[in-house]
Amino acid sequence: MRTTKALGLLCFTLYLFHILRNLTPFYFIALGLVLAIFLLAFSMESTEEINFDIVIFFSVFVTYYASFVTIFSDNQYGDPAVGLFRLWATFPLGIICLVLASDSAMRPVQVLTIFYFLAALTLPIQYVFGAINWFAEASERAGGLRWLFVIPCGT
Repeated sequence: MRTTKALGLLCFTLYLFHILRNLTPFYFIALGLVLAIFLLAFSMESTEEINFDIVIFFSVFVTYYASFVTIFSDNQYGDPAVGLFRLWATFPLGIICLVLASDSAMRPVQVLTIFYFLAALTLPIQYVFGAINWFAEASERAGGLRWLFVIPCGT
């Protein structure tokens, strides 16, 4: 179970760096590879420490339901394949959370704290040096503003 927890923490960290998709397509390869190794290790190790009962059932039900609704809805808000890919990519994150929750939450919280600290540092950096062009651009999705990370500088 120790290997699975270490791989789960690595997957969790890689999920946090999803913004790298604009920097390099190798991010998806790295995430997919580590995720596949994690799921293989998870399926081979004993999972007696993890309480699966209603959480897994509910997660699977919601994933199937959302997939069904997305596939059979109209394309009013764009290509449904993008949303389906994101939904299916987040499902393993639920398994990762269950694995990490079976132990102390200190390490994942530390990783999350460091990530948010570094992300918060980008705001003053953008204010002083300008927009970070490999961040996702400000845009609109389904009528709502999507990103507020880019700060205009030098007015």
